[in-house]
Amino acid sequence: MITRLRLDAALYKAPPPRRKGQHGRSRLKGDRLPSLKRVLDSKKTVWTRVVVSQWYNTQQRTLLTATGTVLW
Repeated sequence: MITRLRLDAALYKAPPPRRKGQHGRSRLKGDRLPSLKRVLDSKKTVWTRVVVSQWYNTQQRTLLTATGTVLW
């Protein structure tokens, strides 16, 4: 797994939009998401194969990737 985050990093959804007539400060983050470790181990994670040429001077390397957008 290639990531700049720890496998136990706290990840969150985007905050919900502000409701009309809402009092107080808007939320800065949404609901908590599973950790990267749980995503890695989950059977529901959709993996995509990507072929990368010139991977550290080898001819080709096939990587499995899973992408998403979160707040950290």
